[in-house]
Amino acid sequence: MTDQFFKVQENGQTLTYKEAIEYSLKLFGFIIGCNIIGFSLKFYTRMHATKIALTLSFKIRNKLFYSFLLMKENDINKIGISSINNRLTNDLNELQNTLINTFTFLFERIAVTICCIVYSLILSPLLSLIYPIILAVVILFSFYANKKSYKYYIESNKSLDGTNRVMRENIVGNKIIRSFSLLDEQSARFEQYNKKWNINVLKGDNLIYSIFVFILVIINTLTVFLLIIGGVVNYNQYFFGGTKISIGLLVAFINYLWETIFAVSSMFEVYVSFNRVKPIFKRVKEILNSNKENIDQTNENQKIQNYEIVLQDVNFKYENDSSWILEDINVKFEKNKIYGLIGPTGSGKSTLINLICNLYDVEHGSISIGGIDYKNLNQKNIRDNISISFQEKLIYQGTFKSNILMGKNDATDEEIKTSLIQAQAYDFVSKKGGVDEIVSEKGLNLSGGQKQRLSLARAFIKQANILILDDSLSALDNVTRDKVIATIKKDFKDKTIIISGQQIKTISFADEILVFNKGKIIDKGNHNHLLKKCILYKDIYDSQKTIGE
Repeated sequence: MTDQFFKVQENGQTLTYKEAIEYSLKLFGFIIGCNIIGFSLKFYTRMHATKIALTLSFKIRNKLFYSFLLMKENDINKIGISSINNRLTNDLNELQNTLINTFTFLFERIAVTICCIVYSLILSPLLSLIYPIILAVVILFSFYANKKSYKYYIESNKSLDGTNRVMRENIVGNKIIRSFSLLDEQSARFEQYNKKWNINVLKGDNLIYSIFVFILVIINTLTVFLLIIGGVVNYNQYFFGGTKISIGLLVAFINYLWETIFAVSSMFEVYVSFNRVKPIFKRVKEILNSNKENIDQTNENQKIQNYEIVLQDVNFKYENDSSWILEDINVKFEKNKIYGLIGPTGSGKSTLINLICNLYDVEHGSISIGGIDYKNLNQKNIRDNISISFQEKLIYQGTFKSNILMGKNDATDEEIKTSLIQAQAYDFVSKKGGVDEIVSEKGLNLSGGQKQRLSLARAFIKQANILILDDSLSALDNVTRDKVIATIKKDFKDKTIIISGQQIKTISFADEILVFNKGKIIDKGNHNHLLKKCILYKDIYDSQKTIGE
């Protein structure tokens, strides 16, 4: 339309003042109308594009978290908690931003590019010959920069995992770091990973954004080049078959060219985002494709006739370990009996308990419950029948009540009270304000013994057929420990009970005690039998007796 004014002048036509005003108003109205329509369409499409991107991100985040909950312990240990945390937060935020950019800008800019090229061809097929050249150059350099920067983004993700790991270690071990004056050492560790991350990101971004500078140089160079071409064509019309390029046509073509280049730049930004999240796709996929626990509901209602646990020819080692953690384990845990596990640190007691709880898959041999192999049961079949208090006192932010209800979410107030009494926790919970009193993250407002008793109450309230205490009595004083043991013998006598411990007194009352050493069961029997027959058990007993235990 701009060109129409110049065509009128070139044909010798003269517009009256009134005609010029009317023509200008029509042109102005047309432009305003197009802008209103364009703005409305852009607002509608971007709103829905953002909604689609956020919905996808929401579903991916839920899927990823659900996959994490089902991951086998081996895969969790292999990837690392810090790396998983990064993938669930930073990586997904980066992915979300890329999805928003894609749905918001990519398709819009593709349409703009196509329209501009078509209009340019209509205006001047001769000048449009420049498009293949400029697009080829931009695309070629873009691919080159992205290929070179890809490795830096991979390394930056690894470095970010390192910074997250150091930060997590410092948060968890804050007391140790302060106590041993390790602030400088830990700051240096963090700075090392952070510096490495910064360098890799800078290298990758410098490569990418150098392309944008290159594009700006090309745009300005082409503008000058087109003006020169227009002048040459007009000056030598004879050599170009009488072709003439008007000023209006040249201005319009340059505008289309600029719009095309900026649209291509926007598409390049989206492409850059994809390049940055390409390593993230692999990291996310690693979690989604990790080994999952069996949640097949086919056998969910399968009845277990008895709760006898049998381990037959079990050998186990952690991934990448060369030596067996457990070797040649053959043992039967019968119902209505109490079993004790004892042995030096690292002898395999907790690993055996993890296998019974189906937290790890058995490498060799088999584990069965009620005569049914674990491989033929899903995790619900197994874990609904097991209640455990772990060696690590895991207390969650919330209230006393919310922590206990994790053992049985539909428990009544009376059941909660009973479990607290059984765990010798009712008195201190009452003094702190009752079951609705706030518990801080990791139970930092509780002592070690209080956290242990709260963990026991959570295990007791489930009333599962199999009760496992993994060194859960060690943090209790002698009087409290003896009361808890008396409760176990009285209130849980119809259960299969497995108790591991470092102290003889925590397991001496068991019907059968298994003595572990270097991943093997070297002897078994009751307390009196082992004192007479097992040298290691007698040594442990004597050492603890010597220090007053």
